[in-house]
Amino acid sequence: MIQRTKWKLNQQQLKDGALVLIKEENTPPLCWKLGRIIKLHPGPDKISRVATVQTSTGECKRSFSRLCPLPVETFQ
Repeated sequence: MIQRTKWKLNQQQLKDGALVLIKEENTPPLCWKLGRIIKLHPGPDKISRVATVQTSTGECKRSFSRLCPLPVETFQ
């Protein structure tokens, strides 16, 4: 069994349009798919933990624990 610590603070929530890498089991990180979040699915407590992600091959629904947000800078 894996021990995990309890979340005490809210982490940064993912947003629509965010670029993410989709973690896959038995695949090295350089082979993970790149995608963009197109829809968030909030639970009964109004906190989103699942997102629909658009990839080059289609759409998939993944939990936030399997998504790695990419840092994106905007220049103005």
